Amino acid sequence: KSFIYQAKDLIFTAPPQSLLKHLKDPLKIKKNYQNRLNNLPDPSGAVVFYSALKKEHIKKIFSNHYQFVSKEFCSLFVSISVDGDGRAPRGEVTLIASIFTKTKDWFDLDQQSYLKKKNSFLKKISLELESQFNIDPEKWLHRELATPLGFEKWTKRPNGIVGGLGQNPDIFGLFGLSSRTPFEGLWLCGDSIYPGEGTAGVSQSALMVSRQILASKGIENFSL
Repeated sequence: KSFIYQAKDLIFTAPPQSLLKHLKDPLKIKKNYQNRLNNLPDPSGAVVFYSALKKEHIKKIFSNHYQFVSKEFCSLFVSISVDGDGRAPRGEVTLIASIFTKTKDWFDLDQQSYLKKKNSFLKKISLELESQFNIDPEKWLHRELATPLGFEKWTKRPNGIVGGLGQNPDIFGLFGLSSRTPFEGLWLCGDSIYPGEGTAGVSQSALMVSRQILASKGIENFSL
């Protein structure tokens, strides 16, 4: 069912690039803002490898989080579950590995080329992990790969982006995208708003926009 809700204030937590789709007509009279959104830097995409295996079949574990640097992947981020964290039955582990990727590299492919590229990444990441953790290739219980196409389908983030806007001198602070928009009552919050990516950045963004909304209503002394 479709529902229509009305509110004096709306906090938009999806990527700001999504406004180009949701506010097509209103943006026609806010050309400067439309151009600003169109010219935002391309955020990062990700390829994520999900897998499971018996704990006894993964060796050389000294931590549950790793970052491996290589010419093939630049940075490969790895997370390994521990007993009792709910991610795998006791005696088994989940091993998740991710790399950054350009989202556009995945959307310009036909079906056959896409599947070939996806399978190639699955094999390359498997080989890297087998080498790093002394894993026998026959011991994988499960392996699958998520690409920007999957992230777009399930999260509705444009082009399957997973990161926001990393802060650099061109979009930092006063030069960044503000929580305020040209549309009264519409506010932005998330990993594309100062101070940017990461859990801490998103949390600070939410705190900042909350204070701004309350201040706009004459409530100045807001604290958690």
